[in-house]
Amino acid sequence: MRYFYSSGGPRYTLGSDRRPGQVNSRLTYQDTDGHAGEGFARIDHNPTGLFAKGFLGSGGVTSGRLYDEDFPPAIRPYSKTLSQIKDGDISYGVVDLGYTALRRDGFSLGGFVGYQYDAELANGYGCTQVAGGTICARRNAVASDINVLSENLRWDALRIGLIGAARFDRFKISLEGAYLPVVTATGVDRHWLRPNINPLPQTGNGDGYFAEGIVSYDLTPAVSIGVGGRYWRMQTGSGRIKFPFSPGSPTKFETDRYGVFAQISYKLSDLGLGGSDAQPVLARKD
Repeated sequence: MRYFYSSGGPRYTLGSDRRPGQVNSRLTYQDTDGHAGEGFARIDHNPTGLFAKGFLGSGGVTSGRLYDEDFPPAIRPYSKTLSQIKDGDISYGVVDLGYTALRRDGFSLGGFVGYQYDAELANGYGCTQVAGGTICARRNAVASDINVLSENLRWDALRIGLIGAARFDRFKISLEGAYLPVVTATGVDRHWLRPNINPLPQTGNGDGYFAEGIVSYDLTPAVSIGVGGRYWRMQTGSGRIKFPFSPGSPTKFETDRYGVFAQISYKLSDLGLGGSDAQPVLARKD
């Protein structure tokens, strides 16, 4: 079991559906802090070197900032508004199948393929102008208890990566990296004070990457504790937002999340999957 504290968030840059290359607006959900509980497991079949692993987490978003920028010539003058993110949700997961190609002297190295998803909801409250624009300026500011913008975005990805581990007596260090060659994004943008464009469907395709490192310590042969860090990023090379009565505006979607976690795990020595003459199958249940 893990506790994962993280920050990051989605952002998207909206282009013009009439003038290629023109940027109309950008929304950035910045420093959205998330707290999540997480379960994880790994099963190793030592006779063949095959393994399966994964984790699944869910929690809430508690704070952050939302910047909404509008650019000339779509809107004059340049506008930048600030809203406070007060709540939201986060869920994510990974499942991988792999093969340990090298095992010697407490060191192992393997490769894997798998699937990853990340789903986030962030709600922005209030609206104040922080540049020279007229939107939400002075008397037009929106009170901090009114939900003005929400972003609900899900990412699904194929993973291809490497994982290595080194053991030093009771200590173990593991490092993992993955490239996400196929990523799809689907979501909904909600401008709650603009019913004429609420909701706005979002789609996109792109790629990304993932990195993780863990240091653990064996309290007993079966029980270990550890700390780790994790980062992932996904982006679209092609994406669109569908406005009413419009074929869709070109949009670049991005998200990243980085954080630290603490964990405790329990290891089962043999699940009986290898037959009576096989080496044990090791499973870590957390």
